[in-house]
Amino acid sequence: MAPPKSSRNFPSITTCSGSSYESIAADLDGTLLISSSSLPYFMLVAIEAGSLFRGLILLSNISFLFFFFNYLQTFLFAYLLLVFSWDYYLWNYYFFDSFLYWLTYAKQEGYMLHRSKSATPVPLDRLKDRIIFHDGRLVQRPDPINALITYIWLPFGFMLSILRVYFNLPLPERIVPYTYAMLGIKLIIRGNPPPAPSPGSPGNLYVCNHRTALDPIIIAIALGRKVSCVTYSVSRLSRFLSPIPAVALTRDRAADAARITSLLQKGDLVVCPEGTTCREPYLLRFSALFAEMSDRIVPVAVNCKQSMFYGTTVRGVKFWDPYFFFMNPRPTYEVTFLDRLPEEMSCKAGGKSSIEVANYVQKVLGNVLGFECTGLTRKDKYMLLGGNDGKVESMYSAKK
Repeated sequence: MAPPKSSRNFPSITTCSGSSYESIAADLDGTLLISSSSLPYFMLVAIEAGSLFRGLILLSNISFLFFFFNYLQTFLFAYLLLVFSWDYYLWNYYFFDSFLYWLTYAKQEGYMLHRSKSATPVPLDRLKDRIIFHDGRLVQRPDPINALITYIWLPFGFMLSILRVYFNLPLPERIVPYTYAMLGIKLIIRGNPPPAPSPGSPGNLYVCNHRTALDPIIIAIALGRKVSCVTYSVSRLSRFLSPIPAVALTRDRAADAARITSLLQKGDLVVCPEGTTCREPYLLRFSALFAEMSDRIVPVAVNCKQSMFYGTTVRGVKFWDPYFFFMNPRPTYEVTFLDRLPEEMSCKAGGKSSIEVANYVQKVLGNVLGFECTGLTRKDKYMLLGGNDGKVESMYSAKK
């Protein structure tokens, strides 16, 4: 028995001039979405909500599932329809037959979307809501080819990331740019890095946007010397393994200000006033605390490129963030040193408020990077993606 054919031909969607209906029904795969396959989204759930092992199991069963569904479709039309007809309730037959006829008749407008190989997705700037925050490790859509390439690369990428991390860990910062190039890490340095502070004088305060947890380390490598950095939600193990001094802040304003002042008396310091990373071309609101600590402020614009794995996470284990970044075949970091902030734009010498200085630095970095400045905060990100306020104790309690 041949599959039933559609009893009605619908015009092309290009002939639709609008509708007065408040609700519209449409297929998802192949209509609202370009791809007609749901597999990438099952892969995404298997990997991100499960594990890489579950994703591997799903990927290994693709060929079996494809054969099974094709066989099932043939079997249904060849045999099951006859078997069902032997036990079909007569009254139900008349009822559903008339109902389907009424539904087809009542559907006044129907349109067909013809598939095209030249179809392109909607540009991100045309979406009604901006996509600023998102989580997960996979950079590309996990269709069968991308998923297969990812799993083939995974063991080699993991071993390469271990080599990239621990080979460079004990080396002096001035040598690391050369070893980065040997290991396939692309480091681009622009601008004129300031010289090291002379003995007895306070250090420079490097204020950068936040892309990954590696930002302060990359800035130290670009400077060719060790600098200190301050962190919020980094584990003791990560701070212990850090090649530069990493000091934890407490979110107590007075205590954190005293700690930053003490570090600046010893040398250069790197701060990320956004308080958390942002993957997309946006800058979160800058905390104004840094502006009160020093007038020797040097804005630093950082950006990174990842082709396979994201080196940041909200719901995952943050310890693995640097390893995922270095698992990319050709990770890239760009560091641009800007001129030191003029005295008239500082708090102490220029009389500006700390908020004015913070907003000015955010705008300067946004112009250099081509990023849009926002008023969103760390709390907004973690409430959306993790269901907590982003504090360390809140994140641990949410996981429990």
